[in-house]
Amino acid sequence: LALADQLAPARVAEVAQGTQKSGVAGIFWDARKSRWRMQGLKRSSEVLHETFSVKQYAVPGGSTQEAVEAARLAAVARLQDLVRRGVVRASAAKRKPAYRSAVKGVCWQRERRGWLVRVLHGGTFLRKFVKSDSSSDEAIGRARLEAERVHRELARGCAGARVRA
Repeated sequence: LALADQLAPARVAEVAQGTQKSGVAGIFWDARKSRWRMQGLKRSSEVLHETFSVKQYAVPGGSTQEAVEAARLAAVARLQDLVRRGVVRASAAKRKPAYRSAVKGVCWQRERRGWLVRVLHGGTFLRKFVKSDSSSDEAIGRARLEAERVHRELARGCAGARVRA
């Protein structure tokens, strides 16, 4: 084996430690196996998975980062082809929540227009809901502060309570 071939697995492992982002909904980096995962939803609601290993796209004398990019481009092209042919539906990019709390266990419920407070105590969740009195940003902010206060009280009242988001 050439020296470059012997070093290749170590270089792949270095890249795998970093977080890779494809920039395309439905394509994810699998750091454990140094590969891109393509995932699409078929018309029958089944999920179609395919993988694109960095090893598969490595060329002699090329860098590992070039192989990572080649595998990513292949995954993107494959997903686009499947969408164009109607085999899978295009994935919608995830929307960030409109409102966020820095307190773990306090989250915005868009459909209910309020804040859900959850604290785990004795294997069950204690839940409280704090509704905003209007849809203005100021009212939602006041409701968030109230939800965070409720969370502190629940957590304080439950010795040894764990918070789950």
